[in-house]
Amino acid sequence: MFYSIIRFFCNAVIHVLFKIRLEGIDDFPMDGAVIVYSNHKSMWDPVIIGCLSKRPIFFMAKEELFRNSLIGFILRSGTPRFTG
Repeated sequence: MFYSIIRFFCNAVIHVLFKIRLEGIDDFPMDGAVIVYSNHKSMWDPVIIGCLSKRPIFFMAKEELFRNSLIGFILRSGTPRFTG
């Protein structure tokens, strides 16, 4: 539930702040395993990918992100996968 609320809020903010151009969205399957990666031009990349996907996204994040109280809370409440 928290994931849906955050996703809705971020989606609204993203569409106000950024002009988004999607490439290859038609090739994105609606079921089965998929690995999506970005070259991280900014820290917004994972947020944008998560919001624009029509299916749930499971993120992998480095340990340091979980140590930040706000970001750590959001990651633990959403769908992250911790990596060491």
